[in-house]
Amino acid sequence: MNPIVYQQRRANAWVTHMNQTQSNLLLRNKGLMLFLQEKRCLQQDEAYIFVCRTSDGESAFPKALNYALARNSDLKSYVGGVFIGVMNGKKTAQMIVCEAQSSGTQLLQEPIDEHTCGSGSIRVKERDVP
Repeated sequence: MNPIVYQQRRANAWVTHMNQTQSNLLLRNKGLMLFLQEKRCLQQDEAYIFVCRTSDGESAFPKALNYALARNSDLKSYVGGVFIGVMNGKKTAQMIVCEAQSSGTQLLQEPIDEHTCGSGSIRVKERDVP
């Protein structure tokens, strides 16, 4: 596999995994969210800087954002979003993963909602670890 494709799949997989983790925490145990953010929400390697955060944490409908920011201009960056809402009277989590439309080290705008990526990125399939 092409090394750039491999690194990008790995970044997508990290965002996907963090989306799943944060959706579970937001729905079931907000108390662990602070622990997660302290221990896992700022990592880096030679290809990416990985960052996660939540907003509106005390709200009934918080959201979480997960970034894989490219460290070189050959790679694309990713951002994931977790949006808490209500469906059929139950709280649910909807997720999205967005990929930069072009390679580079830019910070992507956060997704608007679970269906729409921010400017400069497109929705892509969530990936498992390659």
